Amino acid sequence: MGKGNRTQNERAESVLAAAGAQTKKKKAPMPTWVGTLIVVSVLGLLILFATFCILRSQGVFARGKIIARTENYKVSVPMMSYMVYTEYQNWVQNYQNTGYMQYIKGSGGDALNTSKPLRSQNYSVVTDEKTGTTTTTTWFTYFAKQAATDVEQILRMCELARARGVELSADELAEIDTSIQLMGLYAQAYGYTTNAYIASMYGQGVNAKDVRKMMELSTLASKYADMINDELKAAITENRVNEAYEADKKTYDIAIDYLGYAFSATFKAEGATEETLQKYKDLQAKYKGWVENLKTIEDPDTLFTTLTGYVEEYSRDLQKESDVADMVAEIQKINYEKPDSSDEHDDWLFNKETPRATGEFTTFTDEKAGWDEADEKYVGATSTYSYYRVLRAVHRNDGAVRSVGHILFKSKTYDGLSTAEKLSGTPKILAQRILDRGEAVTAKAMGHELIAYLKEEGKLTEHKDGEATYYTIQKDVFEEFGAMTEDSNIFYEDVKKGDMVKSFEAWLFSDKRHENEISFPDAVESTYGAHVMFYTGNERQAWYAAVETDVLEKDSEKWYEDAKAAVDVTFKDYWDKIS
Repeated sequence: MGKGNRTQNERAESVLAAAGAQTKKKKAPMPTWVGTLIVVSVLGLLILFATFCILRSQGVFARGKIIARTENYKVSVPMMSYMVYTEYQNWVQNYQNTGYMQYIKGSGGDALNTSKPLRSQNYSVVTDEKTGTTTTTTWFTYFAKQAATDVEQILRMCELARARGVELSADELAEIDTSIQLMGLYAQAYGYTTNAYIASMYGQGVNAKDVRKMMELSTLASKYADMINDELKAAITENRVNEAYEADKKTYDIAIDYLGYAFSATFKAEGATEETLQKYKDLQAKYKGWVENLKTIEDPDTLFTTLTGYVEEYSRDLQKESDVADMVAEIQKINYEKPDSSDEHDDWLFNKETPRATGEFTTFTDEKAGWDEADEKYVGATSTYSYYRVLRAVHRNDGAVRSVGHILFKSKTYDGLSTAEKLSGTPKILAQRILDRGEAVTAKAMGHELIAYLKEEGKLTEHKDGEATYYTIQKDVFEEFGAMTEDSNIFYEDVKKGDMVKSFEAWLFSDKRHENEISFPDAVESTYGAHVMFYTGNERQAWYAAVETDVLEKDSEKWYEDAKAAVDVTFKDYWDKIS
């Protein structure tokens, strides 16, 4: 019973008591129709209140509130709610499994807790030292600002696309339909209706229509942005790239060629004998002698041959003969760029105060004794002796870059999988085919099965290169199947050596590659799992790709500044309407 009803009853009892004390007159009975009218009125109010709550939960009122608009397009509160929580979910997906999520926060704020409402958590709390004013930014505000930036760009792009007659195709609209249908399948799997599932993911009142509208705007904006990017990129001439390079060589001359290696001897005191200690001392002397000898060699070819022999022996010392090929490959570095995390040899190679000249060399000696502070005892030692010689002074990176696509099946997802029940779409089909043959499901098996499936479906084209056979696939077809990848990206542009894992690069940079070629018949294995590879071509020199990217970025910034002046986007402060 509500508070209003309790108050009416109390007042009625008081009045009746007073009336009984003042008079003995008998009250006339209340007519039946009056009681009926009261009941009907109360029920009517309850129905109206319930209807209001339902409509509010369904976003009917919020849907009429436009939070952002341009002349021809608008984004309602539920649509913006979808964008805010999309930002949030993408952020969590990117960082949750990295181990770094707990450290990401603003000054004075707290790390994101996915089990708490965004508005109840502070991303940052900053106090101005001069004014004493404290500014608190919640995690909701953090994601809302990103969503607002995205929406502003989307609406602006949609207006410009409309002005040029750019529209979504039937296939693009069908893809959006498929995305909504997939949400329905997820909803069904979790026991929700589609709209209830969407509301649970993107906020109260958000439904499939809101998601569809926002997806249509986003897809149109993305389509137009891609079109503009292609136009701007096509306008970049080789002459412009060369001029940009000549104007800023220091930015692009960032590679160096060198020969070198570091040899380490390690001694563990625990369980040590006189024999193991003497072995350590002998290795110290041997590796130190190697480095001293390398200092006397001037001819680069002789230096490389000598280093190769040392590394082969070093692999035997370490009992790693199986790794000798990889170890030898580390001797010579061509177009080596300073990594983000550098050591003393990187700092020497790329010294800005005294740039290294061709033929210049150096050595490093690092002898460390291990001391266990807790047990206060000597636990061992490590001695490292290094030699590095510059083959070519700092220059622009003229090594090749190539563009590539891949579909990753992770080992942790598929190795040992005994049923396909929890999978969906093509992965489920592939896993079931493997299981039906009585074979084990693994990441490698999934990669092989996908390639076989693509061949059976007529998606691959066979070619001959002399006696060799290779297969190609259309990029849009690969992209379609690439939706199943367990990587955040299907395609990587301008990949250079050192960017990816070794097996990935070995396939990509093979001189046997052909444009639009797919790895056949097997995927390429790595520590992550199995990669179905796709060479998209576009080989060029790394420095050229870097300069062209910078020129394109400047052109894009200029284009967007003009676009901002041409299209006005207005916002209304309805953020409190988003749950």
